[in-house]
Amino acid sequence: LRDYAMYHLGSYPGIQPCMGEEVYGELYLICDQMVEKLDEYEIEGTLYDRKTVTVWVEEQPVKAEAYIYKKDVTGCPLLRKAWNDKI
Repeated sequence: LRDYAMYHLGSYPGIQPCMGEEVYGELYLICDQMVEKLDEYEIEGTLYDRKTVTVWVEEQPVKAEAYIYKKDVTGCPLLRKAWNDKI
């Protein structure tokens, strides 16, 4: 995900727009029912906003939805690798 950055928020990550940065992660195809469950889990609208973004898969643009962190990230460490690679 280009022009976004991922921050270490403690026990979970958060991404926000940030020119020149990239977020590495995984892309899944899921059903509408799972989207509703994820919205609940991510506290969509309060902690995160779900937005349509363009991700790059093998140099091809793909429309996807991502949860964008809504709170302040000042002082949070920037991650430049996938969240599951954090350790």
